[in-house]
Amino acid sequence: MQSSISVTLKKRALEWYSQFGANRFPYWPTLRTTFLTRFISKKLEGEVIESLISLKQKKDKAVEEFYERVMVEAVKIDAQPNNQFKKAWFLNGLKNEYAKHIDLMLTDLIF
Repeated sequence: MQSSISVTLKKRALEWYSQFGANRFPYWPTLRTTFLTRFISKKLEGEVIESLISLKQKKDKAVEEFYERVMVEAVKIDAQPNNQFKKAWFLNGLKNEYAKHIDLMLTDLIF
């Protein structure tokens, strides 16, 4: 995993990641949690929720990219929100042409 992730990191994040040995993060969830703990400032829970409510898919971004943005913001909340909240924030921010179709296709399994 080390070579693939180090290509995407920049500046401080790359310096931080480079200090660890190749086997420090053998699994993505471990790396993700450690990285987010290190680099994401702890906002007040209300601020994070407000940002999730106002988060919108950018016109040049794919649905998958927007989904990842919602999930990254959601992990900033100490008490993890349930899947229904995540789904609502995701659907609320999607471009209208996608929201109607995706709502019909979604299951709780992806959240």
